[in-house]
Amino acid sequence: MGSNVKTKIITALMATMVMSTIAMGTVIRVTNLEVVYDSDTKLLWQDNSDAKTIWEGWEKGTKYCKNLSIDKYNGWRLPSKEELIDLYRKKRILKNISSQSMSNYLSSTSSEGVKGISFAWDVSFSDGSANEGNKVFARPVRCVRAGELFDSLGIKIKETIAESELREEEEAKQEALKKQEQAKQEALKKQKGELEKQDKELYSKAYEMDTTEAYKEYLQKSPNGKYASAARDNISPESIAKREQERKHPCEKFYIGKNIINSIVKIKVDGVDKENGLVSFQSKFIYEDSWNLQEATCSALTTFARKYSDLQ
Repeated sequence: MGSNVKTKIITALMATMVMSTIAMGTVIRVTNLEVVYDSDTKLLWQDNSDAKTIWEGWEKGTKYCKNLSIDKYNGWRLPSKEELIDLYRKKRILKNISSQSMSNYLSSTSSEGVKGISFAWDVSFSDGSANEGNKVFARPVRCVRAGELFDSLGIKIKETIAESELREEEEAKQEALKKQEQAKQEALKKQKGELEKQDKELYSKAYEMDTTEAYKEYLQKSPNGKYASAARDNISPESIAKREQERKHPCEKFYIGKNIINSIVKIKVDGVDKENGLVSFQSKFIYEDSWNLQEATCSALTTFARKYSDLQ
């Protein structure tokens, strides 16, 4: 490639970079180097994964920046408190920000401290506040260096602040869609729960009445309900005949020693008087210890047992 052609390409690239800076803002991300350039302050900022994961105290943080090398770039240092505050205002271009709680980036700016303890300022990238802390305390480190962006010609600019905003807008859109879908699923879940509750109440009523008409009414209102199969079984000729037999002889199902247990009470049958249609029994609430002696008609005890049966 001739030198004139190469010069024209470099000149065009520089012009494109300058126009992007003027049109899109003062901060440019140099993706292939994982740095961010601020044309206002003429500063290059570290923005690789280390800027998210490296935590050091003031002394080791200073040494880390001094020894840092990104591509051909050396001469890094800890930023001042004011430089970090300025970067916080433009942080949307950054890709690597510590997500841990109390992620206040360490600065080179010292403070007086207390009782002879040396303090340094740090800056929160959650709210931009500046805070003082003991220099020995580890905090996330992001290094900075001075220098024109164009001291390494040929760098391909892949992301401007406008592209960053577009990315944030897309992420916000996706997050909004995700929340909408979650809200939709929650609404469907709630609706399903309400329908199941109504279905159970309908069948409980039919089961308590235990008549062919009641089961048919349930099936009319809830033909595809959870208990539809049981309801259909209860209107079969066999079930109808069985209910008719039980109504004629309500005490047939009771015998001494029979237990009736549900989520509310326990019942133990002590005696059955089939001639008079009576049953004597002991009962107690689940949470009680003492039993009560009682007597009822076989029909009444049957109705009670069906009313409080534990439908699953």
